[in-house]
Amino acid sequence: MYLNRPELLQGRNTILVIMIVLSSVFLFRVMMLHQEYLHFTQFDSKVVDAEVLRHYQKTKNSKTYDVLKLRIDGSIFYTTSYKKYEPLHYKTIMIKLFIKELSFYEYLHTFYLPSHIIKIYHDRSQKENLINVIEKQHESKIIEEIYKALFLAIPVSKEVRNSISALGVAHLLAISGFHLGLLSAIIFFILKPILRYYYNSYTPYRHLNRDLFVIVSLLLFLYMWFLNFPPSLVRSYGMMIVGFILYDRGYKIISMQTLFVTVFVLLSLYPKLMLSMGFWLSVIGVFYIFLFLKIELKKRYQVVFLPLWIYIMMLPYSLYLFETFSYLHPFSTLLSSLFILFYPLSILLHMIGWGAFLDNELLWLLNSVSVQKVVLSDSIMIAFIVLSLLSIYNKKSRYILVVFGSFITVGALYQIT
Repeated sequence: MYLNRPELLQGRNTILVIMIVLSSVFLFRVMMLHQEYLHFTQFDSKVVDAEVLRHYQKTKNSKTYDVLKLRIDGSIFYTTSYKKYEPLHYKTIMIKLFIKELSFYEYLHTFYLPSHIIKIYHDRSQKENLINVIEKQHESKIIEEIYKALFLAIPVSKEVRNSISALGVAHLLAISGFHLGLLSAIIFFILKPILRYYYNSYTPYRHLNRDLFVIVSLLLFLYMWFLNFPPSLVRSYGMMIVGFILYDRGYKIISMQTLFVTVFVLLSLYPKLMLSMGFWLSVIGVFYIFLFLKIELKKRYQVVFLPLWIYIMMLPYSLYLFETFSYLHPFSTLLSSLFILFYPLSILLHMIGWGAFLDNELLWLLNSVSVQKVVLSDSIMIAFIVLSLLSIYNKKSRYILVVFGSFITVGALYQIT
């Protein structure tokens, strides 16, 4: 006989106290960010060092100019230059920013500022060295982009993003909980046999799995810090930590309450996540996993139907945000399953210098995609979200939600015929 694990929050008073505490932390963090914003905009111009995330050319009104996507102190913004430079991807530059009208909302999100590049630092960072390792192993620029996004969270071009979205595997390219789970498993199973002998011989009183989780968490934190804290990865990492703490203390972790508490904690500490699409898509994905587990199915059926459920539930968001679809899109569930093998294998292949081993297969897959536009109306999207929220408490709503999502999938296929 097993005892049911209790929920973290029990009783209105506990919930009220938690909400007051988190709200207070959130307001304090917003005030701090506003002070940073005032400091950033107090002068008409300022000189800063910035990391170049992307560098590409754009033509408008018969004029060609360079576009740079930059990052400074956690803020991401765009600037342009009519002066031509060598590729500045991933380099650090000294730049003079001309700060005119910049709202607090823009500062929290992504903004544009005119600028003048003063200096380019040519010293290679560790990230550039890893990028160079990846680039040397591939002849195709498209494949380079995919692996740099997959390993280092580097944004891909619009063309690659459209192809990946049409395949239905955009979630595999953006480092998130799926990747974090696979990395955790890889590190865990590598370290456990090594540490087991030491623990059994010298520290049998210590809890091996608990200590191993701490080690894995620290290694993943260093990886997340190296990638400059991608929002979807921050959500996944935060939920992993909260989940382990609750599990270790006997609380229920597979619940909507755990998800909502984790989201509120992360938003309180990092208010900028409120404006991150990647963060919210990651949260939505976990939401539908937990919603599926509310459906009473035997475990062997859960394994079969969970990928199909996630596909049907996430497709409306994909269509609404990206408006791309293809005949291969429904096969994304199969590609997601194969990714469990592909991800660790691709890491190993790049470590031994055989990164190009699967390039032909990836190029064939991308070239097989015929990207077509499918638009989902606001009313359908709102209805789907409302029905999803009702499904948390209403069993019938879950079955209606499946039918509704299935109709959207069939409708998308009908539109591209």
